[in-house]
Amino acid sequence: MRKGDTMSTIAAKYKISLSELLQLNPHASSSTLAIGQKLRVPNTH
Repeated sequence: MRKGDTMSTIAAKYKISLSELLQLNPHASSSTLAIGQKLRVPNTH
């Protein structure tokens, strides 16, 4: 996570839905994001 990142912008960056990102990261919520926090994203290969 970087300053200014949101769950929505991260989902858009990886071309996934916000709901898919939230399903992959049940521990995370848009109100508790922290700089440097790691999130899981689908494998794009």
